[in-house]
Amino acid sequence: ATTEIYTLSLHDALPIYVVENEVNSGTGRCDIMLYPKRRDIPGIIIELKKSRARKKLTKLQLEKLAKEALLQIKNQDYIEKLRLKNIDDIFICGIAFWEKNSLSVFEKIES
Repeated sequence: ATTEIYTLSLHDALPIYVVENEVNSGTGRCDIMLYPKRRDIPGIIIELKKSRARKKLTKLQLEKLAKEALLQIKNQDYIEKLRLKNIDDIFICGIAFWEKNSLSVFEKIES
C-alpha cells in the first residue's frame, strides 16, 4: 500500500511523466518509475525503504537506509528499463522512512 500512496502523490507529474509502480526491470522490481513524455526532462526511478525498527531512527540511520535504496536500484539494474527506451538523462531517488519521519537521497546517473 505504501508504494500506491507514493504513486498517487505524484499526480502532479502526470502532464510530463508516465508514472508506474512495481515495475519489473533488470533483475528485480522497482517501486516507482517515471518515464518522461518529453526528451528534455529526466527519467526518474524511486525506491522506498521502510524501517520496521521499534525505536525512532536517527537521521544518520535514515540516510543509510535511503542509500541502500540507491544501491538496490544500481545492483538490480532498474536503470536498464529507461535505457531501453533511449532515456539517458536519469535520476535515482532512495526514500527511507520510519513512521512519520523520512529522508530522501538523489543521484544523477551519468550516461
